[in-house]
Amino acid sequence: MALNIALIGYGGIASRVAPAVRDMDDVQLVGAIVRTPGPAADDGVAELSLDEALADDALADDVLAEGASPEGLSGRPVDLFVEAAGVPAVAEYGPHIVGAGKDLLITSVGALADPRLRRALLDDGPGRVYVSNGAIGGLDILAGAAFDGGLDSVVLETRKAPASLIQPWMDEDLAGHLRSDATTEPIVLYEGDVAGAIDKFPANLNVAVVLAHTTGMWDETVVKLIADPAAQQTKHTITASGASGTYRFEITNNPLPDSLATSGIVVNSVITGIRTIAGASGVAV
Repeated sequence: MALNIALIGYGGIASRVAPAVRDMDDVQLVGAIVRTPGPAADDGVAELSLDEALADDALADDVLAEGASPEGLSGRPVDLFVEAAGVPAVAEYGPHIVGAGKDLLITSVGALADPRLRRALLDDGPGRVYVSNGAIGGLDILAGAAFDGGLDSVVLETRKAPASLIQPWMDEDLAGHLRSDATTEPIVLYEGDVAGAIDKFPANLNVAVVLAHTTGMWDETVVKLIADPAAQQTKHTITASGASGTYRFEITNNPLPDSLATSGIVVNSVITGIRTIAGASGVAV
């Protein structure tokens, strides 16, 4: 039986996931929930509201893509929602999706930094939530190492191109400095806990939340974000230590060409996650 999927968002990630889903034999793309009509429809992807996607007669995207009228078509209920629209979208749609008994794969893992939203998504059910690993690896060994208090310290250092880190809350002096080609030295923009990191850089530090979620060390994880003018790629360095041992992982990713804040590997991580969910239930993605 095919796994029926609806995307949430249709930007740099979702627009690349959609054709990959269409190539999967055991997965059916039903449509996408979008705020801005047009791009999804131009690609032949049905644009849905949340209510339409949650209904038991959501329209099958492959039928709409052939140009047929939606009237009278027998629909396919969505089994899995795949979010790629940012932290606010997870907060807005996530509880409704899970509460309706549907499953949800999130890429904007920063949403889990909010304890109340985290409980609503992970504990209240009845739908299940899958957490994309996104742009980092080594999480399986860190999860095992953290079990039963096996880790005392977890530190994430992330280096990105300065222009990709400009935020609305920054004053013009700082934003202009990050934007300027004259910037030559690395600048530490943030050093602190996970909650503060995702609050100040919601599109840049989802990896910090993935790390805290994996280890359960929400308060202990230290995050350091560096704007590095020499950075052509995004570099994440993870160090952890405790009774279980000492661990160090260094990951360097190329950004998406049209979204420098997002590592290109995130797209492949989502596609791999969908394939895993389609093949077996209850596995880490």
